[in-house]
Amino acid sequence: EVLAVGVHGRGQASTCVEQRVRGVACLQLWQIHVTSELRSTLQLGLVHDGACARSVEWLPSARTKQRLGLLIVVLGDGELRMYSIAQAVFSGDSDEEVKPFF
Repeated sequence: EVLAVGVHGRGQASTCVEQRVRGVACLQLWQIHVTSELRSTLQLGLVHDGACARSVEWLPSARTKQRLGLLIVVLGDGELRMYSIAQAVFSGDSDEEVKPFF
């Protein structure tokens, strides 16, 4: 299971919908491990300057083994971004690897 989360700094307004806002924030992709004990692992962080994520949509990909899915995001500055997430980000022993932040 994959969970996408849009986070922003404490100094950023979280409900400013009438204007475009800018500031450093991050999109996080977490792998949820559903076993006898529920746990999660941060797999990928995508840093942006759009202040917040107003909308986050995940489109899983079933047609290719290279791509896990597409992450489509509308940022606080009005920009629409689409990220192609590689399957390799979520493979292997995630507890001992250093995960990338872009």
